[in-house]
Amino acid sequence: MKKTIVLISIAMMIAGGFLLSNDNKTQVPIPASKIMEISGKIQAVMTNIPLGQDSHGGAPVAFTKVKVKDSTTGMEHSIQVAPGHFLRLKGMILHKDDQIRIKAFKPDNSMEIKSMEIEIKGKILILRDQFGKGAWEKPELRPKRTGFKVR
Repeated sequence: MKKTIVLISIAMMIAGGFLLSNDNKTQVPIPASKIMEISGKIQAVMTNIPLGQDSHGGAPVAFTKVKVKDSTTGMEHSIQVAPGHFLRLKGMILHKDDQIRIKAFKPDNSMEIKSMEIEIKGKILILRDQFGKGAWEKPELRPKRTGFKVR
């Protein structure tokens, strides 16, 4: 009887975890009215290392950000591009004074602009899908982290 109760309890905890996980949220596409296109010269390339843990409880991911002066409006925008490891993997190296075109959006309740797609030197790289999920979030594209070696 106790084994049955324990097994049922474990099954309920697992099922409850699936119901509460973020993966089960209904995704809503980014509205077209929030998507913007910025073209201009890169004024600066920066690395943003957030404090704390990522959503999976691991170490935070260092994102590459660019400051771009829009050639149409003359405004400067600071835009989160993607994790540095993902850009290197895709052969996309960003430099100051490079001409760039960025398709981006500003999430609700956020001051930060996030890129969806970048074009530089005729090469286009898709960074996020229509829901805002990063292309680098696939397990095979996450950086490999190694622990201490046992001697």
